[in-house]
Formats: sequence, structure tokens, C-alpha cells
Amino acid sequence: MSCRLTVKLPSLTSGFTLIELMVTVLIGAILATLAAPSFRDYMASQRVKDGSYDLIATMIFARSEAIKRNTSVDVVPASTASPKNWAGGWTISVGGTALRQQDPKSGLLITDSGGLAKLTYTNDGRVATASNFTVDLTTSLSGVNPRCVTIDPSGAPNSKSGGC
Repeated sequence: MSCRLTVKLPSLTSGFTLIELMVTVLIGAILATLAAPSFRDYMASQRVKDGSYDLIATMIFARSEAIKRNTSVDVVPASTASPKNWAGGWTISVGGTALRQQDPKSGLLITDSGGLAKLTYTNDGRVATASNFTVDLTTSLSGVNPRCVTIDPSGAPNSKSGGC
């Protein structure tokens, strides 16, 4: 009697089946659909913050230049329409010479409470006319708050969430 030993090796399969791949793509699509609205609100909030921080950086630069040069420095909005929308960009200038320009901020509405034709920092770093700036979206989204940029008596700007 002869005895024969048979060994069966396991078959090697790799990859995914089509069904597994389709289920994975479907789950990913559902998660992306759920995350899209909150991501849109997040991006809109960041756009408002970015606009207010650009305005603050401009004010700090203008104040610094006024003190350094011992003369008045103007921040002039590019828009001449009334009411002024500073989101169209602005220019920092000394005696008609432009020091720096800000590009337009799309999708934002930046207005000042005084309807200023220009914001002037005097040689001591204070503003000639006080004003508050509101930075908001041109379209309203729930959950996206405007930001208020204020200038304290010393001329230093501050930003806070909410209207002015």
C-alpha cells in the first residue's frame, strides 16, 4: 500500500473586488457631502478674518511710517463711490507718493462708520479722525460673523468678532 501526501497551497489573491471598491467610494462621497457646508462656512469666516487682519496690518504700517517719517500718512480707499467700500483695495501714501497698495478683497464688504475719504495718521501715530471698520461678506451665510476693526486713542488698531 502506497501513501501519497498531497499539500494544497493557499491561492494568493490581491486587490479589492469591484463591490468593495464601490462601497468605499460611496462612503467617501457621503462623508464629503456632509462636510461640504461646514467647510464652506469655515472658508467664509477665514475670508472675513483675512480682510480684517489685512486692514490692521495696513493701519500698523501707516502708523509706523507716520512716526518714523514725522509726517502725516494717508490710507486712501480705491473706491470713490459712496458709501465707501474699502474692499476695492487701498493705497498708503505720503505726500502723494504711494508706499504700498492693497489688492481688492473679493466677496467682502469693508465699510467705515465715518464714511471717510481717507484715514490719516499724524506724526505722533494717532488718527486725525476716529472711525470703526466693519468687515463682512457680500452675501450672508449663517454662522459667519462680521468683524469690527477699531482704532484706540493711541492709534493702534484692534479686531473683534461681531459688528461695530
